[in-house]
Amino acid sequence: DDTTLISVTIPEGCEGIEEGAFQWCSALEIVHAPDLIMAVGLNAFAGTRFDQYYSENETSWNEDFCFLGKVLYKGRRSLREARIPEGTVRITADAFREHVLLRKISIPSTCIEIGWRAFESCTGLTEVTVPGNAKILGWHAFRGCSRLADRYLQDAKSWQMQKDIS
Repeated sequence: DDTTLISVTIPEGCEGIEEGAFQWCSALEIVHAPDLIMAVGLNAFAGTRFDQYYSENETSWNEDFCFLGKVLYKGRRSLREARIPEGTVRITADAFREHVLLRKISIPSTCIEIGWRAFESCTGLTEVTVPGNAKILGWHAFRGCSRLADRYLQDAKSWQMQKDIS
């Protein structure tokens, strides 16, 4: 709970950010992460200005996605179709939660994990393409996606379900 930390640079060589690592560092606005980041823990940035900015304000985003290394942290709310770039290894918890305009998502073969509630309550979602390489499907990853008609889970038996998907 540091209220003075404004910026953080994750050192080169670091491959992950622990669960709750910067949670409630309310002044934290800027996060520099090396390309080697492969994991971002649950609530790592909850309660920070960084998280708030990428959750609420997308008018000045340069891209459709916010990445921390190879981890997709947040997706733009106005997306109707999300083609997640090849090279993405994880999608964090809540990355697309309640993105009601999202209709279709395509997840690359490099993705091994879809985080908790990643697409929860994406009520417009009708199609998801998930490759067989993904091994972990987070708790309630697609909960509340009432219009989801097509799920292309190429190798569902290999998934480690953290709970159920709906």
